[in-house]
Amino acid sequence: MKPYDVAAETALLSDMLNLPDIVAEVSTALTAGDFFHQDAQIAFAAMVDAWRQGRQHDGASISAVLREAGRDPDPAWLADLVSSGTGAWRSHIDTIVRHRARRQITAALTEAQQGVGTPGMDPFAVIDRLQAHLTGVQAPAGKPSEDLYQLDEFIDQPEHQEAEWVVPGLLRRGWRVVVVATEGAGKSMLWRQFAVLAAQGLHPLEYRPIPKCRTLLIDLENPDDAITGSCRKIRATIDQDDYEPGRAWIWHRPGGFDLRSRALRAEFEANLALVRPDLVCLGPLYKAYQRKANEQDEQASAEVQATLDDLRTRYGFALLLEHHAPQAQGDQRHLRPYGSSLWLRWPEIGIAMRREFPDSDDRSVTLERWRGDRMTNEWPKRLEQGVRLPWVAA
Repeated sequence: MKPYDVAAETALLSDMLNLPDIVAEVSTALTAGDFFHQDAQIAFAAMVDAWRQGRQHDGASISAVLREAGRDPDPAWLADLVSSGTGAWRSHIDTIVRHRARRQITAALTEAQQGVGTPGMDPFAVIDRLQAHLTGVQAPAGKPSEDLYQLDEFIDQPEHQEAEWVVPGLLRRGWRVVVVATEGAGKSMLWRQFAVLAAQGLHPLEYRPIPKCRTLLIDLENPDDAITGSCRKIRATIDQDDYEPGRAWIWHRPGGFDLRSRALRAEFEANLALVRPDLVCLGPLYKAYQRKANEQDEQASAEVQATLDDLRTRYGFALLLEHHAPQAQGDQRHLRPYGSSLWLRWPEIGIAMRREFPDSDDRSVTLERWRGDRMTNEWPKRLEQGVRLPWVAA
């Protein structure tokens, strides 16, 4: 691929001739040295200089400037200069800057290669010079962000723009809730209850009518029979006249997967595009990614969080994550997320399910917080075993 595009350079100059109002913005994004074609360099500098003096060039005056500089411009190129404008000048700027960056990188690498082949050359000096060259390669001029607001414009948005409830009082669209508990405390059962009932318009913990939503349950650990048996019992509590198939989905991969894998992320996104869930219940988290040898958990966790944040933002779902607690130290077990401390800072709500009577058949749990809530919510302080449902708010 050639590291230049003469057609784009010519089209941009043509736009500058025909649309003089754009010269101010173009001159802040480019310099004459960004152009590859030598005649284009001279023409660009002449146009910008004329604009600063309150004058304007045309094809004839640009031809005169080139001849004064000792150039013999190609008549065909001059004809294109006058007539090849497309109005897509911002796109041409981006093309020119990217080709300029390619030329700069190639020159820097060529110099470095020659340097390391020179007898007596200090390789670390070559590295320093290469890094200096690459640091000087500037990115294309960006566009203002769509999510950039004046302060008053942002805070004066009407109340109805607040994210809608997916499960009233518990989860708004875009929220992240991470629930931690010891093994066998009932997290997985709670996830199934959320996924089945919320999809059919029933509050998962209060069993009252709420708006129906679409749910995706991602189970990375439990066997088929554990899921089918409990989900059948939960579904049996729903009036079949109101039951709407196709609202609740399950992605069952008991061996786990790796969210850090490009192929898995593509598969995950394909599933999201099909289901379009309002609520995703995923767990357990430790089976959702793999840490490489000699790698800190901080790096792996940061990549997983970035992936989940990207997907929940683009697809607009609430995220309910199941996580495990670290092993007990002495006779005390802290119910906080296992692994990286990044999980402590990440969610809007962090909940610990603690069994009240661990040595009895009573499976009631208190819902404690292992971090302060970022958002106002109505998660109950306690869950009890229900008569028809695994869990009910006390």
